[in-house]
Amino acid sequence: MEISSHLPQIIKDLEAQATVDGIQKKVVGSVIAVRDKILVVVRSRNDEFLAGYAEIPGGGVEEDQGETILEALERETKEETGLDITSVIDYVGSFDYVSGSGKKTRQFNFLVETDSDKVILDPDMEHSDHVWCRPDDKETLDGFIMSNEMRNVITNVTLPKSNDAE
Repeated sequence: MEISSHLPQIIKDLEAQATVDGIQKKVVGSVIAVRDKILVVVRSRNDEFLAGYAEIPGGGVEEDQGETILEALERETKEETGLDITSVIDYVGSFDYVSGSGKKTRQFNFLVETDSDKVILDPDMEHSDHVWCRPDDKETLDGFIMSNEMRNVITNVTLPKSNDAE
């Protein structure tokens, strides 16, 4: 997995700020870019947390196991989509929320490219559907139940000039 050279210092700074801010749980999100579209996944209606909500793939950093933010990004993307990250291009912002377990949580979001656009959703995982859409496709995005913070991540992303996953 290729990582843009500016990201290690940015991540170090983000982690330090999270500690200062009293963040109890770190979560990562993958804005997966293929050509002019990004991947949006929809949580299963049977999921206990935010059932039916649309989001970008992601999940918790397993800090108790020594996992880093970038390792979690890679793991969560693979687990939730079947895709392998080939490049982490940029940090695209974060937002805070209270997790289902009541912890003060910060989600760190990254623009990534993957080896393919062939998404494989595991029926035993939390997502039941997916769509590729342009960040400016208001009609498609307005059809989803989504937090305002997640909608902002998706609609404000600037896609890379060329990304040709097959």
